[in-house]
Amino acid sequence: MVVTASISFSQRGFYCDVGEVNVSLSTIQKFSLRAPKMIENEMAVQLVDSFFNPVLSQQSRLTLEIASVNKSGFSSGMFVDNDNGTYCIRYVVKDGGTYEMCVSFDGKRLSPCPFGVNVYGGKLHSSLPL
Repeated sequence: MVVTASISFSQRGFYCDVGEVNVSLSTIQKFSLRAPKMIENEMAVQLVDSFFNPVLSQQSRLTLEIASVNKSGFSSGMFVDNDNGTYCIRYVVKDGGTYEMCVSFDGKRLSPCPFGVNVYGGKLHSSLPL
């Protein structure tokens, strides 16, 4: 349940709406600096309002942006609402290298942006006998 309330102070021109996403306070909570290629990887985003309350049902307004030159080997799904103010997205990268990524909400980028993900070869090494 999202409760929306407006507060304004005319002398300062301050306006705050509980339930609206505050991009400067919302963050990317979980991402890996290193990720294997050809394996599904995940990142999580926390959306909050100006009072640090979680904001729900905003997944359609989130976008994962790739700032790297080689975007052809990158695919991602849609953001999924976890019903607690966090949103997860899964992505797969086909080629190794460093990819710069950003998450944006209605075109406004969340911190940190950009962040680099080093994608490495996904060979499995096992010391266990078969």
